[in-house]
Amino acid sequence: MLRPGAPLPGPLPSASTLPAARKPTKSPPTPSAILLLLLVATATALLLLHLPHAPSLPSSYPPPLRGVAAASVLPLIASRQLDLISLSPSGSAVFCALDWSLQQGDPSSVPMHKDLLAASGCGGPGRGGQRSYSLSLSEAAAHAREQDALAGLDPGAVLPGGFVFHESRCGSTLVANLLAGGGAAPPEESRVYSESSPIVAACQNPAGCDEGLLRDAVYLMSRSAGAGTFFKFQSALTLHMPSITAAFPEVPWAFVYRDPVQVLVSHLGEGGELLKGRVAGQKPGCARSRMSPSPQLREAAELAGYGGKPSQMSDEDFCAAHLASLCREALRAAGRGGGLLLSYEGVAAAVADELLPHFGVAVGPEQRARMEEIAGVYSKARVQGLEWEEDSEVKDRLASEEVRSASATFLEGITSELRAFREAQVAD
Repeated sequence: MLRPGAPLPGPLPSASTLPAARKPTKSPPTPSAILLLLLVATATALLLLHLPHAPSLPSSYPPPLRGVAAASVLPLIASRQLDLISLSPSGSAVFCALDWSLQQGDPSSVPMHKDLLAASGCGGPGRGGQRSYSLSLSEAAAHAREQDALAGLDPGAVLPGGFVFHESRCGSTLVANLLAGGGAAPPEESRVYSESSPIVAACQNPAGCDEGLLRDAVYLMSRSAGAGTFFKFQSALTLHMPSITAAFPEVPWAFVYRDPVQVLVSHLGEGGELLKGRVAGQKPGCARSRMSPSPQLREAAELAGYGGKPSQMSDEDFCAAHLASLCREALRAAGRGGGLLLSYEGVAAAVADELLPHFGVAVGPEQRARMEEIAGVYSKARVQGLEWEEDSEVKDRLASEEVRSASATFLEGITSELRAFREAQVAD
């Protein structure tokens, strides 16, 4: 078994070892050509400032290994010694050995998947250095399925234990940490992908996810822990619930939401105070798609009676409409079945009492004690000893009139529908 941090067996060819191609000599550019290039670069930079924000993906990928080089790495993937850490929409995948003991020992120290990548020496998506290897995702998945079948395993039965969608800034990271600590007994048998990038890459098309990429990625990421594997997706992937739940109808899911005013304050940092995770001068994440709003956001604006263009909305209104679009997509999915709605209030107890049983996990006394310990720590601490503090009253106090108005216009109605659906689920 390859230990995290240990070198991979045998030298593997990489792009850096290939001889450089000869390049033809070129004449120096003329002053007019230089001026033209500067004008084009300036115009491009101005255009990029107005492009919508997309989930971060690697800017470039190492060329996929082929032939003998690929044959040297495929067995390491099949034997679960290398993990899928990144994926391009074209299907180029990056693999690296992750140290899952870091998450299992203290989930709050690596609360997001990018933290686990960095702590494992994988350097982030697409930048794993000498410890990462790029291959075709379909080739890697086909080889792993073939090896599983030869070992008497049914590749079609390799499924995660559950999916967690969320509204954002609603306690979803705490839910992920609790799943890491209580999702299996012992916790060494669980893995939680908290906002990992491969699923985002598989769902870049607004019309829906690429089912082939999606199924291959989830398969490779679920092989080691099986039903002890859980995915907490980026909030934006809630808009892709139809594609994801259709691709995995057997996998139960949950959606986490919170009081709308408190979520908006967390995004916007009202009252002159900046909350955890917010950088001064930074555009709120909920408003980054202003120049290319989703069809669901446009629908939320129309349902609220907003007659202008989404691009002309205030930050408060746009963020509220964006959050409403996520909540409405989740409510629709709940109506189709297979899902559990969870409110931020009392979410720690609900994970043990409702979510884990919903995911097919029996919760014992040791798991409950472990989850109580995890719930007492700030979910994104990244350092030891940072205790969790309830902040609902603080956020209510910081809310401006603009935030309250936006919440009332766009969010209160759909949030009330979520609460009613949640109450009906609890009553059943």
